Amino acid sequence: MEFFEKNGGPAVALMGATQFAVAGLISAVSNFLPETLLSITLSQLACSVMCIILLWALATKTPNKPLTVEFSRRAVCANFCPLQLHTVCK
Repeated sequence: MEFFEKNGGPAVALMGATQFAVAGLISAVSNFLPETLLSITLSQLACSVMCIILLWALATKTPNKPLTVEFSRRAVCANFCPLQLHTVCK
């Protein structure tokens, strides 16, 4: 959340609420599926296809920029070393 220095708290709260709402929606929809291995496999396939489509749309939206994920040292240390015991995080 390094892009929201002043409004980091509300940004995290909004992201958490959105994830919670999407998970609840998926859970409600999956309740109507039959309890078989085929339905589980097909729902995982559908989610994978949706992710690929979203990544493809993102990649074609900005054709001159490579699709990369960047991690800052501060974000990695905050997530993986909250007590900052390692010398890399100090």
